[in-house]
Amino acid sequence: MNARCAAAIGLLLVSGCEMLGVYRHETAGISPIELLPLYGQEKQYVTDRDLEAKVRAALAAQGMRGVEVEVYLKDVSLRGGDPGALEIARAVHGVKSVRFK
Repeated sequence: MNARCAAAIGLLLVSGCEMLGVYRHETAGISPIELLPLYGQEKQYVTDRDLEAKVRAALAAQGMRGVEVEVYLKDVSLRGGDPGALEIARAVHGVKSVRFK
């Protein structure tokens, strides 16, 4: 990341840009350097929850209810239900890997 980009991100974080989900009153006294990893973690959490919803929807569309779905860093873990759920989950765009517990 070049210096201009880092400065722009720092300025947005300090100013409390709502686009990034950061608010001035919630981050008072925290340096932008400390906030950047938190923003990345929040973004990954949202990505994983979105992927979890897509996998659940794909399973429900195939009539597979009762399958527990967990997603962490785009790795999907399935528990219960039919082992055929593995193929359905693998077909969802964005899934990195699938395992059945």
